Amino acid sequence: ADDFTLFIRLICAMQRKGRQQMPQAPPSSGKLGKLAPLLDDDDARSVCSVQTGICQQALNSTPVASVQNDPKDVKKMFKMFTETMRRGRDFYVMKGDGTLHDVECKLKRGHDEFLMIFEGQHRDIPLKDIVHIRTCHEARKLGLGFAVDERCATVELQSGECITFKF
Repeated sequence: ADDFTLFIRLICAMQRKGRQQMPQAPPSSGKLGKLAPLLDDDDARSVCSVQTGICQQALNSTPVASVQNDPKDVKKMFKMFTETMRRGRDFYVMKGDGTLHDVECKLKRGHDEFLMIFEGQHRDIPLKDIVHIRTCHEARKLGLGFAVDERCATVELQSGECITFKF
């Protein structure tokens, strides 16, 4: 749960940073459109690449007990996490009454949306709508109405809705 919290926080932080640093290009009639400025950047290796320094900063500022405290190891684990999440992974989501429901979760290709698939329904959550990812200790203070433990992480959305995952 702590690693999930750390990695989703990293992805959200990168998305915010990317939106802030994205140069405003004039409208293009070419096929590349908005991607043209990104392709001109020789340093851009992937849409979701993280620098070791960013990992270190996240480790220093995040109250999670990650399995790894070395930023280089976190960077490797982050890459594996994003690759796994692109393919999809099953998690449990806790409902308001504390019952668990099996949900498949994925990151969309551009790493800008979190997709949840459950009971034949799809829900896209833009990462920009995620206000905070909370550890179990932080989530307890929210008074969600059910018990959370060390295997839980809670996603807080701009709408005020909270989604608690159990691993």
